[in-house]
Amino acid sequence: MSKPDLTLYRGQKVVDVIYDPQETHNWYVELEGGARVINQSREETIPPGREIIGAVLTTVLLSFRDTTLVFRAANGHVHKLSLAPTYYAIHEPGYGGIVYPQWPEELEQGGVPATPEGGISDQPQPGWEKTEQELQERAQQRRQQEAAQFIEEEEEGQ
Repeated sequence: MSKPDLTLYRGQKVVDVIYDPQETHNWYVELEGGARVINQSREETIPPGREIIGAVLTTVLLSFRDTTLVFRAANGHVHKLSLAPTYYAIHEPGYGGIVYPQWPEELEQGGVPATPEGGISDQPQPGWEKTEQELQERAQQRRQQEAAQFIEEEEEGQ
């Protein structure tokens, strides 16, 4: 069992962008199923625009410098969202709390937070294993569909 990470949500649509204008760094992107990608960096003060709603998360790029999410809208427009790797969190309803997916669990277990404000992942709630398995199965189905589509496109191009 592991904490949720962004790769579980590839293929899901953005259903909302929510922010508090009084706290400019406090915003999140909500995906199908209720998962939220939450910005927690005081330096990321501009939330994505509402035009991202309906776009599908297609790519997740992880690095030590930034985490970039690539979304594709139905009209083909691409939206990119970059976050600081340890200054974003995921709230997954099936997990039951907030997690810092790019912060090592070993450090959290040792009491070292992901952020100076005290970012430590919550512990999973009972039933997380089942939700995680369902998310993994959907991700596997999506990968199989993408592979089949790629092969089909390659055959058509020959």
